[in-house]
Amino acid sequence: MAISQLFQDLIKSIYTIFCKLYNLCITKYENKFLKKSFKNNKIITAGYFERTIKFLDLENLLESRKIKINNYLYVYKLKEVTVNNLIDLIFDKNFRKEITLLTGFNYSIDYMIMYERRYIEKEKRDLNTLEQWYSYKWHLDKPNSNNTLKVIYPLNITSSHGPLSVIDQNSSKKLKSMQIIPPEQKIFRFTGELNKIYGFLPAKCIHKDGIPNKGKKAIQIMFQLNPHEFWAKNSKLNKRDPEINNKLKIWTNEPKFTFLTCRKDIRLKLDMID
Repeated sequence: MAISQLFQDLIKSIYTIFCKLYNLCITKYENKFLKKSFKNNKIITAGYFERTIKFLDLENLLESRKIKINNYLYVYKLKEVTVNNLIDLIFDKNFRKEITLLTGFNYSIDYMIMYERRYIEKEKRDLNTLEQWYSYKWHLDKPNSNNTLKVIYPLNITSSHGPLSVIDQNSSKKLKSMQIIPPEQKIFRFTGELNKIYGFLPAKCIHKDGIPNKGKKAIQIMFQLNPHEFWAKNSKLNKRDPEINNKLKIWTNEPKFTFLTCRKDIRLKLDMID
């Protein structure tokens, strides 16, 4: 038993070291070869941004087939044409230009998921990180560069739906533990009902999905964007089946270490921005 635990601790330490080396090397590479500008702006100081958008009528998305991942999580299986239309609708030239001005990067949209979170009984929440029903514990996305951007589009999320919560990157650096968040800590919550869109740096900002109140269902769409030579979308966006990742035994199949794992993927170039 002791040997088994020692082996697990060793693997965990190796993984942590690899994540740190990956983060350092890929961040430096992107900053040197892919960054278009170096302005000190809100995304750099806060690590997140909010944008009010025109109400998008996406009720048809809710009619898509849902796949049950566990008792508290469902993932929507969207058709390829729906995914492409959604990207064209959300990531229009103006929004892409705004993101590039904020971050200094063009991006490849490498992953997208639409999922529904449900209330978890209190006695069923105390699980290890990899065993969570969904990502409701404070964390950083370790196997990413500091420039990886996540864009969140809430479909029906109010304060009672357990919105995704983010701590700005300056405060994230200062926190001694992700397990103990001081009560005075300012927390930014991603609420919205088809009229808000958000972006944040998941490797820099401590964050978590909230747990909805009993009887509520929180539905949101998440896009993972990685720095790229030009704006593009990954040809595998609709080909990663939303099922449990059997290797890591976690609920999401979101790609990790994308500079390595997505390097052979075909990126489809989006229209040029002015």
